[in-house]
Amino acid sequence: MTDFPNVDFEFIEEEDTLFDENVRESKLQLAERIYKLMEWLSKRAEQVVAISTHSGWLLTIFNGVLECDDKLKGWFQTGEMRCVKVAFFNKEPEKKEKETTKE
Repeated sequence: MTDFPNVDFEFIEEEDTLFDENVRESKLQLAERIYKLMEWLSKRAEQVVAISTHSGWLLTIFNGVLECDDKLKGWFQTGEMRCVKVAFFNKEPEKKEKETTKE
């Protein structure tokens, strides 16, 4: 990927292991997968991230995963780009692991 030296392609896989031509992902499964992505993104150090995907996926992000302004919830047109700032808030306090002691 020498054409884009400033882009990290570390997590791009050659083969899509999630795709199954015989099974279509449900809307709930899609939302859960996007939620996991957002959890992963919340732990990353980068402050600017680009996500390039199809409009159905983006529609699910803004209507089923993120809390956002209604202006972002509409259908994306072909090639449309929207810049958004996402803030992550931890709603639940992190659970501390119990200390274990040997007796």
